[in-house]
Amino acid sequence: MLKPDSNIFKGLRLFKFYSISFYLNTKQPVIRHEAIPYLQSRSVGRGLPRYRSQGRYFIVFKQSLNKIKTQLNQIKMETTPFVIERTYNVPAEKVWQAITNKDKMRQWYFDLKEFKPEVGFEFQFYGGSKDEQYLHLCKITEVIAGKKLKHSWQYDGIPGESYVTFELFAEDDKTRLRLTHEGLETFPQNKPDFARESFSKGWTYIIGTSLPEYLERV
Repeated sequence: MLKPDSNIFKGLRLFKFYSISFYLNTKQPVIRHEAIPYLQSRSVGRGLPRYRSQGRYFIVFKQSLNKIKTQLNQIKMETTPFVIERTYNVPAEKVWQAITNKDKMRQWYFDLKEFKPEVGFEFQFYGGSKDEQYLHLCKITEVIAGKKLKHSWQYDGIPGESYVTFELFAEDDKTRLRLTHEGLETFPQNKPDFARESFSKGWTYIIGTSLPEYLERV
């Protein structure tokens, strides 16, 4: 996972005993005047643009703080759960059966030997890429009959833990399904199979192609 630039934060740690204000959402992120004497005695404060406003001095750290802001946005993006929604032209009960009945799930999802929509039920299956298959270890953590199903999602022998949630919303004679996969950043990021893009591609096919094709057939 992306880590903030160590050199930037090393410099910022020099100010930890001073009254500091970082306005990350403004065009003029500043350090308050109380830090000026300290900064003037250190090389970190040399060569930085200064200006005076209403009797207070400010040092503008545009480049450094903008870089931090960019990195924080990247970290936020990496830790944001993956979410996909699709609407199907079938009643909610039909979709619920498709995502909770193991015989139906085998026709569009994974080859599950056993599955019960009950809190605490554990199930497993194999899945992955053409290069490698992984044993998935899952445990159901929440069930609202006809509306919500949530379970953990882990891999045998691989660090990391995530959660997958299926939510159904009845809309007249149609059903909107929202799938959320959170915790993707906990898996090893040095393997392409565990990259966010890999999960995005997989879920988009499963929820956007495989499931609706199944619902149209039955």
